[in-house]
Amino acid sequence: MDQATAAQQDAEQSRTLLLPTALSSTGASMPAQSKSQKAASSTPLMTASTTTSRIRLIVRILSFLLTGAIVIVLAHALSIYFSSRDKTMYDARLQIDIRVWPNNMKTRPTLLLLGAASAATLLSGTLCVGSFSKVVRRLTPTSNILTMAVSAVALALWIAVAILYKADDLNPAEHWDMLSFTCGRRHDAALDAAIGNLGSLCLQMRYAWWVTIAVGLLELVALGTVVWAWWSGRWSRGDKGAYRMLDTK
Repeated sequence: MDQATAAQQDAEQSRTLLLPTALSSTGASMPAQSKSQKAASSTPLMTASTTTSRIRLIVRILSFLLTGAIVIVLAHALSIYFSSRDKTMYDARLQIDIRVWPNNMKTRPTLLLLGAASAATLLSGTLCVGSFSKVVRRLTPTSNILTMAVSAVALALWIAVAILYKADDLNPAEHWDMLSFTCGRRHDAALDAAIGNLGSLCLQMRYAWWVTIAVGLLELVALGTVVWAWWSGRWSRGDKGAYRMLDTK
C-alpha cells in the first residue's frame, strides 16, 4: 500500500511539473500562429499595392513623354509661324501681294497650351527622377502627397487651357488662331509653297489638342492611385494605429 501511495504521489507531481511547460509552449505558439495569419492576410494587399505603385510610375512616365511631345510639336509650329509671319505672296486673282498669315492671327491659345505643357513636363519629370527613391516610388504618405499635388496642378492647367483653346476654335468671331487657320487652309497650294505643309501643321495642332485630353485622363488615373492608397491604408494600420508602408518591394 505504501508503495502504491508513493507511486501515485510521484505521478501527481510529474503532472504538476508538466502542466506549466505545456501551457507555456501553447502560449508561445499562439503569437507565432497569429503572426503567420496576419502575414498571410496581408499578402494580397502587399501584391495589390506593388501593382498600384507600378501603375503610378507608368502613368507618370507616359505623362512626361506625352507632355514633352506637346512641347516639341507646339514649339515647332510656333517657330514656323514667327519665322514666316511677315512673308507675302502674290495673289494672281487679286493681282497684289498679300500676307501669308492673317494680321489678326491669335497665338495666345497656342502659347498658353505650350506653357501648360512645359509646366506639366517639368512636374512629371521631377517625379520621374524622384522615383529612384523608395519613398517616392512606393505607396507612402510622401509619394501620395506629391502625386496628388502634381496631378491636381496639372489637371487645373489642362482644364483651363483646353477650355480657352477649344472656345477660340469654335467661336466664329475669333476664328483665326493657329489651329483653325492651318486646318482651314491646309489644301491651299500657294500657302504650302510660301509657308510649308499646312496639312502637317494642322495634324500637329490637332495632336496637341487630343493629347491634352489623354494626359488629363492619365492624371485622373494617378489621383485614383492616391485614393486607393488612402483606402487600403485604413486596413493596413498597426495595432497602435500607425501608418505602415504598403509596398515592401
